[in-house]
Amino acid sequence: MIAGVSLGGNLPGSRIAIERCLSSMFQSSFFRLTGMSSFARTLAWGTPAPSYDNVVVVGVTRLCVPGFFNWLNELERKVPRRGKGRLWPRILDIDFLFSFPPSSGHPPDLILPHHALPSRETLRHLLDEASRQARLPSDLRDSLCGTLSSGSPPGSAPIARPGAFFWKRGFDH
Repeated sequence: MIAGVSLGGNLPGSRIAIERCLSSMFQSSFFRLTGMSSFARTLAWGTPAPSYDNVVVVGVTRLCVPGFFNWLNELERKVPRRGKGRLWPRILDIDFLFSFPPSSGHPPDLILPHHALPSRETLRHLLDEASRQARLPSDLRDSLCGTLSSGSPPGSAPIARPGAFFWKRGFDH
């Protein structure tokens, strides 16, 4: 199964938590990363809060949708969360964006593709970047990312070049 995942955080320590999570993904025996977006800084969505650091990855997993979702939740739970609100500021937030081929046998609290994709152009830009690097077919990219405006994603300021995390660690496609 092909899967897309976004990682973000908006509290001190987020960048380190994201890089540790990416490292865990990179070292995993059941998830192979094939594409990664640039890091981007975005405004918090839906509530006044600090800006987020964000990155999107695409990869291939041998897990089924529920198993992959549980694995992502385990990775997220390794980082303590302050507060309990859904949009509460956090060090690490992991969102399962899509699976391909689509699956209907997943937990009821999981909506795939992610419900926020249509309304968050920055997220779609990052997913498009990671999907291109992963060499996903253009029809799949178009169905996930929709119509994107040209130029930089709105509300973002790039803070690292594409793939910087993995180029430093010898990641190769």
